[in-house]
Amino acid sequence: MSDIDVSTFIDQVISDPLSFIRLFEAYRQTKEQNDCLQSQVSRDKSKVDFANSILASEDSVLVGHVANLLKQSGYDVGQNRLFEWLRSHHFLSRRSGERYNQPTQRALDKGIFEVKESLIPLKGNKTKIASTPKVTPKGVKVIIEAYKKEQAQGTLFDPLE
Repeated sequence: MSDIDVSTFIDQVISDPLSFIRLFEAYRQTKEQNDCLQSQVSRDKSKVDFANSILASEDSVLVGHVANLLKQSGYDVGQNRLFEWLRSHHFLSRRSGERYNQPTQRALDKGIFEVKESLIPLKGNKTKIASTPKVTPKGVKVIIEAYKKEQAQGTLFDPLE
């Protein structure tokens, strides 16, 4: 405070002693809110560290991991519900057969998903190619933001636009 501010403050306290009490009450409330927020930050640290490690990772993750991040953020969603949400928002294909739950071309083009293919040995020296959709670090961010935005607004929208 400058000298003028201090003298104005002293004059105000002398003329209205309740202003001093209101000032300290406001300070107490602000400190209480700050303490509450600091406590929340401490409780959420491990969740934030986990989310940041996924976003900073160069590796893609399974849809179930994204569901876990949303669950830790307080949203009532598991892997199956998230798969349904991803299909209804055209991130993943709804077509039955080999394309079911595979990323749409738009989701692949935008770098939200990638497909991991692996060979599965079958009887009689045969193999089968299995495709697993994996969410890229960019995709984790896009999906989480879109899901949270929709839950807050309560309306459907196209997150791939």
